[in-house]
Amino acid sequence: MVAFLVLSTGVVDNVKSAEENVSVTYDMVIIAPRIFSRALQPLLVHKNNHQVETLFKSTEDIYNEYDGRDKPEQIKYFIKDALETWDISYVLLVGGKQGQRNTWYIPPRYSNLDDWSDWDYQYLSDLYYADIYKADGTFEDWDSNGNGIFAEWSRDSEQKDILDLYPDVAVGRLACRTRIEVYTVVNKIITYETKTAGTSWFRHMIVAGGDTFPNPYDEYEGEMEATRSTTYMDAIVENTIFLFASDGTLTRRADMVKALNKGAGFVHLAGHGTPSIWSTHPPHDIDTWIDGIGLADMFRLRNRNKLPIYVIGGCHTHKFDVTVQEFFKGVVADGLHYFSPNMDDYGAFWLYEWVPECIGWRLISVRHGGAIATIGNTGLGYGTPGNSTLDGLGGWLEPRFFHAIGVQGKTILGEAHCQALTDYINKDNVDVNKDRIDRKTVEQWVLLGDPSLKIGGYTT
Repeated sequence: MVAFLVLSTGVVDNVKSAEENVSVTYDMVIIAPRIFSRALQPLLVHKNNHQVETLFKSTEDIYNEYDGRDKPEQIKYFIKDALETWDISYVLLVGGKQGQRNTWYIPPRYSNLDDWSDWDYQYLSDLYYADIYKADGTFEDWDSNGNGIFAEWSRDSEQKDILDLYPDVAVGRLACRTRIEVYTVVNKIITYETKTAGTSWFRHMIVAGGDTFPNPYDEYEGEMEATRSTTYMDAIVENTIFLFASDGTLTRRADMVKALNKGAGFVHLAGHGTPSIWSTHPPHDIDTWIDGIGLADMFRLRNRNKLPIYVIGGCHTHKFDVTVQEFFKGVVADGLHYFSPNMDDYGAFWLYEWVPECIGWRLISVRHGGAIATIGNTGLGYGTPGNSTLDGLGGWLEPRFFHAIGVQGKTILGEAHCQALTDYINKDNVDVNKDRIDRKTVEQWVLLGDPSLKIGGYTT
């Protein structure tokens, strides 16, 4: 076992530096600021003890050692170097925003694709860190037209970057804002991987949905998507809990909290979302919302170590750059109009981007339960209304994650996430350089969690 860990006091004396062993291969690199290094040490020991050869690299060292146009590009060049030097399979980014400030521990790359929504002028894309090479094997900088605007697709398509988008390495992010969150999530990962195997709760699956696009469509799209996910998991799941608006099993938040507190290995929520909450509609009722789980419910989650992997459909549930500062910025910019509920002239307050953390991350950072990992959209999530909802966009991609696990046999979290993305890009009717919504669907589907996570834990 060879580990490399830089602490705030320097390199640990009794472990050998990976840079001195260029012939050694590694499975994973953890990238984080030095302020988190001590909290991450138990995770490195745990991973190496389970034959996931892991090393640590500080952002401070990356910025000193690698060139690039900005910090994300410097980090990406390091990942390329690690891939070519140590043959890594996984990259774990540890760090989100610094508390509620607009500075970052691990800076993201924003895509500059205009989806014509007049909402997501930019959106977070950690796929940037996974897509290392173009098809010809050269470095994929996400700036093919060389104008310094990354992942660009202008409204008139006059400015457009041609991108590869295939993940070359599995990337996950722990969007920790404090050292306490690092300690919490590290403890969750270690406990999950050492104590989950053989438990009955892991073989439970919870799915929830309703009528995502009410009237004039007869189909209940969320329920169709959630049901599709369950059909892929027969080899793993022994008990499925369906929470559906159409049969009255999902009518309020308490229905979902009660089910989640019993524990499950997997959860799929197919519907709508904001950074603050996941929700759906009852049948044929576009004016009524059924709230499923939100930030206000986190204190009621008591599933403790029975931690599921979530796939959450809907918009902005994984917008991990939100802060309470957005409230004050909105009031300053728009005055009282900021609070306008008029659908024809919507105030930005109702986008719920003024919350301290998005639900995709809060489910992981909560101490007494929640999730071990979550997957979802950093921007507007797209789906197809009616009976074609399973044919593309989120209605196809979300169940495909469970297909990767239950049908294709992926047992590592990041590999299942990458497989679903790759399968989507390879679909016959998809061209991510011709359809901007297909591209956005792939770019924004982020994994918050440990990409090397052994699904269901280790048996020994």
